[in-house]
Amino acid sequence: RSSSSRSSNERPPPPGALVVPSAPIWEDPRPPPALETTCLGELVEGSTTWLTNDCAACEELLEECGFDEATHVGLDLEWTPTMVRGQHTQVALLQIATRRHCILLRVGQMALRAAAPSQPAYLPLPPPPLPPKLVALLGSTETLKVGRGIRDDAKLIRRQLGVDVSGLLELPGRKNLKDTAREATDLQMPDAAKWMTNWDATDLSTSACTYAAFDAIAAYEVHRCTPPPPQQQLGNGGSRAAKAERPRATQFPRPQRQSRSSGSSSSSSSSSSSTGAATSPAASAS
Repeated sequence: RSSSSRSSNERPPPPGALVVPSAPIWEDPRPPPALETTCLGELVEGSTTWLTNDCAACEELLEECGFDEATHVGLDLEWTPTMVRGQHTQVALLQIATRRHCILLRVGQMALRAAAPSQPAYLPLPPPPLPPKLVALLGSTETLKVGRGIRDDAKLIRRQLGVDVSGLLELPGRKNLKDTAREATDLQMPDAAKWMTNWDATDLSTSACTYAAFDAIAAYEVHRCTPPPPQQQLGNGGSRAAKAERPRATQFPRPQRQSRSSGSSSSSSSSSSSTGAATSPAASAS
């Protein structure tokens, strides 16, 4: 039937009834972002940074840079701040780093590529396909994932990216990561770093990428220079190396407790023996 016939056959709502309009479906007319991998050079001194939204390229970078052989990696997330109440937060960038290498993975663009063309704009994006090596690295208990607020990041990764993160370790201290890195290491955030940005933009500025890379690299370096105590480990018990380093409690023998009755009997016996010893000379004298 045509829309005119449907509207003519529909009964009007009764007076005073609450009419809830159907939710509109907003489609994004923009084409999905093209696959792109860029080497950004040394945004942070001593570390090479790559920016990519390509699953296959990220897989190759993880293998070439030896992330699977690292004892720990720095992990961080970035998302665009929400200014509207009720608006959901969508992870846009995942940073993973060692001291020499850093990968900025644009998971937000990867999710856009994986979403259907009719995906409503007001609904969260489906989890994007992640590189198998990255999934294995995040779920491994052999490699520690260190960072500031690492537990909250792991929850976002599990909820939005569909990956469980194990081997979590929160960095010690209450200061921000910039101050902690300056005090514990020789790292200093470059002046060009900029944290307040639209992480979902088509092109990210160099200052934004510098800020994102510094967070992950600094987390790695802070843990390397000042390893936190094993008691701060979170999630699935941590790694075998950290477990092996945990100090074992010294076992002392427990003292034997004596009951009052035994103590009184022993004391009475000792007193009687001493009394007997004292009277024995008199008895011998008599």
